[in-house]
Formats: sequence, structure tokens, C-alpha cells
Amino acid sequence: MRIMVCTERDVVTCTALNRLLPGLAGHTVMVAFLDPGPVDLSSGSPLRASDRVEREVFPQRVLDPLDRLPAPPGALLSFGHLLRRYGVPFHALDRADAGDLHRTAAAFAPDVILSLRFGRLFREPTLSLPPLGILNTHSGALPAYPGLSAHAHALLDGATGLTCTLHRVDAGIDTGPVVAERRLPFDRTRSILWHLPALYTLGAEMFLEALPGLAAGRLPAARPQERAARRYRSELSAEQALELERLGFRFVAGRDVDELAARFTGTATGGTSAACGIRTFDRAVPGPVPRTSAGAGALEGHRP
Repeated sequence: MRIMVCTERDVVTCTALNRLLPGLAGHTVMVAFLDPGPVDLSSGSPLRASDRVEREVFPQRVLDPLDRLPAPPGALLSFGHLLRRYGVPFHALDRADAGDLHRTAAAFAPDVILSLRFGRLFREPTLSLPPLGILNTHSGALPAYPGLSAHAHALLDGATGLTCTLHRVDAGIDTGPVVAERRLPFDRTRSILWHLPALYTLGAEMFLEALPGLAAGRLPAARPQERAARRYRSELSAEQALELERLGFRFVAGRDVDELAARFTGTATGGTSAACGIRTFDRAVPGPVPRTSAGAGALEGHRP
């Protein structure tokens, strides 16, 4: 079976790909990713500071240097080492060219597409391209939490755990039938960022559970969403993010960044958060991070 994975190039998806790609052995796979680009911190939202750690700082300070090593030093593999170990081509999508996604998908001709924290909507004719459809991993329960920042909205509403939902993609936004969902207990001694790799790894596992049926040409069973229960969520505002902090939640914490880095580097030095400008239990991530030569374009150039 031909499987196309659409994702973004950040530490959360890299962790989930470490679970997903080994389970896709025997299938023809390609990964198409968007480089998230620079994060705007001007709103003062702690959510933006967390986004910057996972999308800019961690990839550039941890993942990109690991790509240049001859062998992976830790339990988790960086993007370049995932590509080399599993022989999966990675294609960098052009963020400025909306048609690049369809051209890439049409050229690959997938049987199914998995959207793994992918920051772009699927429209026709891409929606009708894969015979087995498109499945999406969503960071909230459906139909209660469609839209952006679903996990954070749930916490703001008093949830004691996070939910990852696997659903079919249709012409709406998070409106397709639900295939499966998994719940992740929330540890209040940890930051929100610390939970996200595990949350999306649950999404990867749900797709792998559906894989045997998909490989046999069967669409996974799914329940339609109750439309009356839907309440679309926009991206968490700066005020809502600050309210979460007032409730005792932290978006990012130094020890959590260090622990995650150690899973990739194999060393628990505790220096990653300091190099990233993060003080323990502090959301501040000051100063610009220069782009490195081992970014998205360099990754696309690797071929097994």
C-alpha cells in the first residue's frame, strides 16, 4: 500500500514519526512536510513562546545537529536519521504554493493519506485523490473540540486529561466521522508541551491499528459526529493562554525540554533548555534563533 504522511517539521511530529514509521514497514511511504516558519512573539502569549521552542528552537538546536552525525546517539531519531533508517523519502512542501500539496500527492498516488499535525486544509481535488481517503489526528475530542488549540481549550474548560482523535477528513474542518480516540492523563507537574509528543504518538498508534484493514482495502469503521455538539475553537488567544497560566498550567518548562532532548541525544546534561534560553518553569524564550544550513531544504536533499 502507498501511504503519504503529511506533517510539520517540529519536535512533536518527529517524536510521533519515531512510533509511526517502524510500523509502516512493508508499505511504500513518503513524508511531505511543511517547515513551520518563524513564530511571531509580538502578542506576548505564552503559547507562542512554547510554539517557538517546539518549531524553531528545538529543531535547530537539537534535531539539525543530530542529522549531521553518522549515527543516532539516542533512543529517538532525528528527521534525517528516520529517513535513513527506514528508507522513506521526505519532501519539503512549499508553504507559499498551495498547489504544491496536490501536485506532490498526485505524483505519489497514495492509497491513503495520514495528516499528522499538518497545518494545511485538504481541498478538492486532493480530498478525492486517495481511494481510502484521508485520516487526521486531532488534539481534542470530537465533536466537542473542533478547530485550533483543541487541547488547550479543553484544559481551560477544566479537563483533567487530553484526547487525541483519529477521524476521516471531509470538506469541513474537523467534521469527518470519528474512527477512534485515546485519552492521555494530564500531569499537572509537567508543562503542556511535555504532553504533546505523547498525545500525537497516540494518533500514530491509532493509525497503525487501522492499518491492517486499510491494507486490505477496507475503510475503518467510523461514527458520524453529532453536529449539534460542535463548537468550533479558534486558536487560543493571548488572554486565554495567560488565564491557563493563572490556573497553574505551564506551556513550556526547562526540565521538560531537557528530558525530551535527552531522548534524542542520549545524554541527560540538562543544558538544552539553557542553550534555548529557557529558565526552569519559565515561559520566556528570548532572542532570535538563526536558521541553520541543516534545515528543511537540507533534509529534503537526503535520500537513502
